[in-house]
Amino acid sequence: MFRKVLILLAFCVLLSILNSQMLSDFEGGDVDGWRSEGDGYYELSVGLGNPGDCLKVHDYATGSMNYAIAPLKFTGDWSNAISTDSLYFDLKVVTSVSSYVSTQWIFEISGPGGKAQFTHLAPDPPLNVWTSYSAELDSLQWTIIEGNWIAILADIDLFRVRAEYISGDEYVLLDNILLSIIPIIQPVIPLVITDFEDGTFDGWFFEDTGSVTIENSGGNPGKCCEIDDEAGVLSQAIAPPKFTGDWTQLDEAAVFMVDLKTNQEALAFSDYLIKISGPYGEAIIPMDESLGETYNKWKTFSFLISETVWTVNSRSWDSLLTNVEEVRLVTEYSNNLDVVRMDNVRISNDKPVADFTSDEVYICPGGSVQFEDTSVYAPFEWLWDFGDEQTSTEEDPLHIYEDSGFYDVQLIVTNHFGTDTLLVESYLKAIAHNPDDAKVYYNCGIAYGKLGHSEKDLEYTKKAAELGFKPARDYLKEIKEKWNGD
Repeated sequence: MFRKVLILLAFCVLLSILNSQMLSDFEGGDVDGWRSEGDGYYELSVGLGNPGDCLKVHDYATGSMNYAIAPLKFTGDWSNAISTDSLYFDLKVVTSVSSYVSTQWIFEISGPGGKAQFTHLAPDPPLNVWTSYSAELDSLQWTIIEGNWIAILADIDLFRVRAEYISGDEYVLLDNILLSIIPIIQPVIPLVITDFEDGTFDGWFFEDTGSVTIENSGGNPGKCCEIDDEAGVLSQAIAPPKFTGDWTQLDEAAVFMVDLKTNQEALAFSDYLIKISGPYGEAIIPMDESLGETYNKWKTFSFLISETVWTVNSRSWDSLLTNVEEVRLVTEYSNNLDVVRMDNVRISNDKPVADFTSDEVYICPGGSVQFEDTSVYAPFEWLWDFGDEQTSTEEDPLHIYEDSGFYDVQLIVTNHFGTDTLLVESYLKAIAHNPDDAKVYYNCGIAYGKLGHSEKDLEYTKKAAELGFKPARDYLKEIKEKWNGD
């Protein structure tokens, strides 16, 4: 009897241990939500695990580093971990090449509180055999890249396991990935962002694409992700775990935003631009003609997280938001092999920040000025005051200044979460002249010269000289030397 009690107690203790840890052993017939980031691809490998099935990450000889990206269940609040808690996994690197890459870390955890990497394990694992790795959650054994340990553990939204070790062709098998605590899953709240400024894919996975790279310039602004189209299939980007989970607090309270730019004239030929899905439903943002505005220029798309904006394809909006397991973006917008740039993917509730530019700041009366709104955080209402008692509610208005003078320009922008105002005093300078008077052309050129506006200085002085005004001819020689004109 006593022996039976001991066996029962032992079983209860074992069951308690198993229920207090997070494990992916890939024995459920799928990859358990794991994905890979980099130039390779992943799949479930049947029968090659340690034992049973495992995650297999294929690597090509050149290109971006490959990392395994943990599913949502491994992310969240790790604050209940103590220094003896640990991460564990089994690894097998299969290759005929023995030239190791220089990356040192095995595990990386990051979130709003910072980033840390575990570098205390031997960086060069033996080849073609299973090796087990364990990393205690002791801050002294981790390298803090940014932030601090307590803040990092409080909200981990990305957990990456290194899945490339060789400078050449290889495939990596991962099995029995274990975290000795159960994270507290956090609801999704703003701000969630990928801006690619750290030079990584930030956990994004790309499906049915050509090459995918991080470009160091040409973003909106800074770095961005460039996605080449793959012929015959629909290229898509799948968001990292930090964009997934419980969206209920986002309903009517945040927007999903993304900046896009294409090298082809875009066509709305897919059913959706963005799709969110989970066990309790699916909803999409349909494609429309606004994609045409991405041709050779950046456009910010912003969609309120609301049933009135998204098209619900199955179940109900409320049930879907309780568990959004996947967020997909279509990254192909034409029938040609296009290249799409993506930047600043956000779940946000930021107020707009007003800003603008124009093609001219010096004109003559009667001249036109093309204004362009460059505000951030997707305003959808604009109120321009041009300083001459004229206004506009267009996004990028064209305005004519009839009279001479210095004009203040003000822009008020509004989005779902607030309003911002920018006033620039004496922004526009209209200098008087009579188009039929060569002398006034000459005076106008001198005025522009004093203001440091070399192109206008040269333009108006040339006009005066062409009309036979001798002082303009003499002055033209001076400004050719001054402005290095033609």
